[in-house]
Amino acid sequence: MSTRYFLSTLLLLLSIMACKKDAVTSDDALSLVPMNSAGVLRVDIPSLMKKADFEALRKTDMYKQSVEDAREKNPSLAKALEDPAESGIDLEKMGYLFFHVNPENTRETFNGFLLSLADSKKLETLAKTEGEVVSKGKFRYILSEEDNILAW
Repeated sequence: MSTRYFLSTLLLLLSIMACKKDAVTSDDALSLVPMNSAGVLRVDIPSLMKKADFEALRKTDMYKQSVEDAREKNPSLAKALEDPAESGIDLEKMGYLFFHVNPENTRETFNGFLLSLADSKKLETLAKTEGEVVSKGKFRYILSEEDNILAW
């Protein structure tokens, strides 16, 4: 299973947005959104997991096949697909998609998706299957061939 397929599936699930009226607490990834962002989209992950009916999704042939494909090529990814908490992502917190546009060159953009972590070691185990983990100060990251970055 390719990283692109996994990310596409994840983005598809996250694109089913849930709106809430309550305020976001400051103990999640919101505090990491750059102040100069052109736009921010809050993703209610707990609500998405409920609305997507993960238990029903898990029983579909397509999902089962994705897990089997992952099990052959990437056991850590298969484990995370079977139990999303194994990804290390805190599924009880909000996620934030942000957009930044370079004011000097509006064709130059930077987009990011921020998630809170429940267990950084689990995320690192999963990330190591996709590339070399680089440490820089208190951060770790991997850089894909497409110039995407996963950092924590």
